[in-house]
Amino acid sequence: MGMTYEQYWEQSPSLAIAYRKAYKLKRELDNEQAWLQGMYVLDAFAVVLANAFGKRGSKQQTYMSRPIDIYPLTEKQKKQREQEEYAKMQEALEAMQREQMRKKKKKR
Repeated sequence: MGMTYEQYWEQSPSLAIAYRKAYKLKRELDNEQAWLQGMYVLDAFAVVLANAFGKRGSKQQTYMSRPIDIYPLTEKQKKQREQEEYAKMQEALEAMQREQMRKKKKKR
């Protein structure tokens, strides 16, 4: 638990309770970190396997672009993410539009 011999035998008994709670919290934190690491490993394996065994010509999978959010996002962060997603969508639409125009010109 992390207590010394002197702390256990010579100091307040409530100190042992506090150390036990701290030890439990540390174990829970370690467990959550291991779980989160497992999620990253799982995603990495999923990407590798999907790319290795996927159908030919299918779109290649990519590893996540940002870490998993473990804390709730603030309003500012939410707004920034929405703006980033909007910009990506806008860029994709413009690329599709350019491709359509190129195909039309090619047909003529």
